[in-house]
Amino acid sequence: MSERQKVQISAVHTRQTGAALLVSLIILLILSVIGISAMRGGLLQALMAANSQQAEMAFSVADAGVSAMMYVTNQEGVGAGGILANATVAGRDVITPYEVDSVGAVLPAGSAPYFDAGRGTPITTVAADIIYRDCVQICPGYSINKANPNVGCHIFEINSRGAVAGTQTQVDQWVRAASTKCPE
Repeated sequence: MSERQKVQISAVHTRQTGAALLVSLIILLILSVIGISAMRGGLLQALMAANSQQAEMAFSVADAGVSAMMYVTNQEGVGAGGILANATVAGRDVITPYEVDSVGAVLPAGSAPYFDAGRGTPITTVAADIIYRDCVQICPGYSINKANPNVGCHIFEINSRGAVAGTQTQVDQWVRAASTKCPE
């Protein structure tokens, strides 16, 4: 091989080295962009899953508030001094607020600020309202009012609000209770 051929091969080899570096940098840039977008997609999926979990927990907490109110009202009935009696005395469409503590006890509003008492800020809260809506003479499902005109069917609405780490939801339940004659 002559000296001239060696110089030509060397010159061609020198020009191609820069092109290979440029192509490899472009491929590296494309792979980096794909990797970053995949990471962002994964992070977004994790945030959506966390929000969905908080919404489910808030619904469960609100439902637990309704269950606690239903339990207490079933135990007390509309008897004097009970939750339903107090709502009846307050009058139609008046909101009577309550809160539910971590063991399911129903307390006056302001008594049970949050479940996670060891923390400085409320993480999980449950608040429930009882609203006396109406009283009718015949209560579906009860046979006692057909024979006794001194018994009425009191209708209440329970609204329970649950919050978990800023995510809030509400559950509503209607309650019928056969008790004393409807107010005139």
